[in-house]
Amino acid sequence: MNIHLKIKSFVFLIFISIFCIHQSLAIENWTDGPILQKIMTYQEVRAAFERRGMRESQIDKLIKDSTFGESNLGFLYPRFTTTSDYDRKLMIAENGDRKVIMIGIARALLEVEEKPVTQESVRARIPDAIKYFCTLREKHVPKGTWLQDPDGNWLMKK
Repeated sequence: MNIHLKIKSFVFLIFISIFCIHQSLAIENWTDGPILQKIMTYQEVRAAFERRGMRESQIDKLIKDSTFGESNLGFLYPRFTTTSDYDRKLMIAENGDRKVIMIGIARALLEVEEKPVTQESVRARIPDAIKYFCTLREKHVPKGTWLQDPDGNWLMKK
């Protein structure tokens, strides 16, 4: 292997390492760092958090009763084929607000990284936003909550 190829390989490895370290730091610190501060400046996200707060006790009861679980996409998901119309409406409202929050997280990631914010760039960061949101939810929900792993399997939080 010639020296130029070795140098190129070394520079590439350093670049990948820096990128991965940056991404892991962003994942670990978003809930108490600049991402949270940024999303709370978005009016639509604050409104979504307020609406979620108004229905939180009802949602928590339905999660505790295993009516709903936390999907690997960050949304509530019915655990049974039959749920009441009222419970379905709560789930739809909750999932709508979660979507607003996850879009806000994706937008904030771009702004904090000083990257252009476009519909396409926000859409591209949605997987990261989902991961962040799911990590936060997993920490927040009580033991006994049904959680869907990345492979789609349902497991009860212990």
